[in-house]
Amino acid sequence: MSTITCGIVGAGGQVGPALLGSLSGDPRIQVFGICRNEVSAGPLRLEGYDIRCGSVADPAAASDLLGDCDVVINCAATSGTPAKKSVAERSLIHALCGLPGRRRVIHFSSVAVYGTCIDAGRNPFERPRPDQPYGRHKLDLERYLWRRLRASGHEAVVLRLGHVYGAGQWLSRFVLDATREPRFRLPFDGRLPSNAIHVKNVSAAIRSLILDWPRPGTYNLFDAPASTWRQVFDWNTNAVGASRVPAMGDAESERVAAYHRGQAARSLATHVASEIAAWTRTLPGSFIAACPAVKTLGIVTLATLRQEWLERHILKRYKVMAARASAGTAAMPALDSWLLSEGAPGAQLPYRGEVDIEDAAAVAGWHTRYAEPDALLNWDAPSLGVSRIALN
Repeated sequence: MSTITCGIVGAGGQVGPALLGSLSGDPRIQVFGICRNEVSAGPLRLEGYDIRCGSVADPAAASDLLGDCDVVINCAATSGTPAKKSVAERSLIHALCGLPGRRRVIHFSSVAVYGTCIDAGRNPFERPRPDQPYGRHKLDLERYLWRRLRASGHEAVVLRLGHVYGAGQWLSRFVLDATREPRFRLPFDGRLPSNAIHVKNVSAAIRSLILDWPRPGTYNLFDAPASTWRQVFDWNTNAVGASRVPAMGDAESERVAAYHRGQAARSLATHVASEIAAWTRTLPGSFIAACPAVKTLGIVTLATLRQEWLERHILKRYKVMAARASAGTAAMPALDSWLLSEGAPGAQLPYRGEVDIEDAAAVAGWHTRYAEPDALLNWDAPSLGVSRIALN
């Protein structure tokens, strides 16, 4: 039986090591990772993985690095300013689409393309309207990929990846940090769909995708079966023996959800106009408070005019505005809006979930490591199995 050769671009990131570990254990798949430099490649090589170093964004280097691939997985993400990220990641896609021959490309996008607080009625699968820079960036890369593919012989599957949890993943860190925040409450007692996925299920879905290639197109990638926020939170807290995160009452949840969904539904132009108007309304008070000379001039002017009604009117206006501003910020609890989202619209990539008790043990071990004094080292470790001596 012939094997399928698979290259993982961005193997040193958050998801890349899990893909390497899972796919390398399947005799039907020959897998290797690609890292930009030896710093990220070193720990993975210590784990025994086949790693190549170089810049895939360079078309000549891309051909050398990926010339023997049947399937290319692009889970790379660059750092830097938005403009720098856009140029670098577009260059990478350009190089992948320019590879000779016919290949299959798996490109990781994000559920963020639907917005921070998903409303399927406003943000349909075919025409999502993200409301934050990260989601706009991911949607721009999707569109750029499809445009570049028209001139190539490759096929592609774009995966709108959900919030990833598990050992070493940001969502598990968020959940476990929330257990130490006494004011945190889980909206609707976690009944809403999480649009989340365990990192092991990411690997299971990719393996299924490689071995049984579907119709090219765009798919959502979440837990299978889909998980609620309560299931995600309880899985993580049970794994480390932490207390169950308490629920937010339904009435409060409805009020907060209405606010966040309303904010997400507003266009960027509306947000800008509203914030400029609010700033303009508060400018005299803030300007006068910050400039003693101007404040003195204002007092002298009012005294000269000898219009008591005008003084009372101005003072009353600013007191009301200040009260409204403080009431608005105090009444709305700080909460990440994606905890209040609807389920993401569109097709889900079919696969069989594989999370088991060993994955809970992995979270417990990881949690112990990142809670220690050298937490910064262990939190971003490229591979959770790498020895502490090797990392140091």
